[in-house]
Amino acid sequence: MKKPLLLLLIISSAFMVSSCKKLKEATEQNVSITPNSVEFNIDPIATTNAVTTIGTINVDIDLNALVKQYAAGFGVNNIKSIKIKSFKIDLVNGSDASNNLANLESLSGEISATGKSSQAIVNLNSNPDVQATSLTLPSSGDIELKDFVAGTSVKYTLKGKLRRATTKTLRAKVTAEYAFVFSL
Repeated sequence: MKKPLLLLLIISSAFMVSSCKKLKEATEQNVSITPNSVEFNIDPIATTNAVTTIGTINVDIDLNALVKQYAAGFGVNNIKSIKIKSFKIDLVNGSDASNNLANLESLSGEISATGKSSQAIVNLNSNPDVQATSLTLPSSGDIELKDFVAGTSVKYTLKGKLRRATTKTLRAKVTAEYAFVFSL
């Protein structure tokens, strides 16, 4: 009599653990969030022998508004994870055959926020030498950004090594897409 009862208890426990895991997974939601693009200037750069700052972009973030817009039913306290999904730079004016994204041999981007050390988020080691007005930088991996984006503002810093100097100001915009994971 004890063996069937013990077996029933073990089976019931396994079922409950499995059900709880499935319930937790069912309450998680993955959402891609793309805040508005931010424009900035890339001033003329003469240095071609060293990595230099291409641009610094300060972004004010209203995380509550983003969550309400993209993930109804969740709030800021439900954010489990935020990671960079994509990072795109588009030239909006000023480019020509001698001044465009092909001038960049390599490019990287980092994020910083008040009280946080800078964190590399995107990196392009070898940019093709082909005239371009748009460039998507690959993510640097599985880097958790929740603590950076949780504040009211973040700063992106773009750094690169130029293959050719630029001679005029280029107006650019940056569009970042984030992968949010929400959990109840």
